Amino acid sequence: MRCVWWALAAGALLCLPGAPGLNNGLALSPPMGWLHWERFMCETDCEKNPSSCISEQLFMQMADMMVSNGWLKAGYKYLCIDDCWLATERDDNNRLQADPARFPGGIKKLADYVSYLHIHVIYIMYT
Repeated sequence: MRCVWWALAAGALLCLPGAPGLNNGLALSPPMGWLHWERFMCETDCEKNPSSCISEQLFMQMADMMVSNGWLKAGYKYLCIDDCWLATERDDNNRLQADPARFPGGIKKLADYVSYLHIHVIYIMYT
């Protein structure tokens, strides 16, 4: 009796339609990038922890390492700026801004540098 149920279950599975996919060349690999949160979380004390502080310097170092360690050749192409980059105050136009002490060149300088290395910058916004 047990074999009959297994045979029926297998037969039912064979009758299910497959999931069609587009053959358009998109999503041949998953999005691959570096996200600071896994390793550095929300460390913002650059005096106490300069090598692990969320800062312009950290992101530039990680972008350089993505290039020098072969991440780009392996298919990685994103550098994600997650939480803890914001200043405590908004600018005069009420816009979010990077912490000027930790990102002295602002996000534009960082994005320009990372883009020059052929890495895409992804901003994760928390408002």
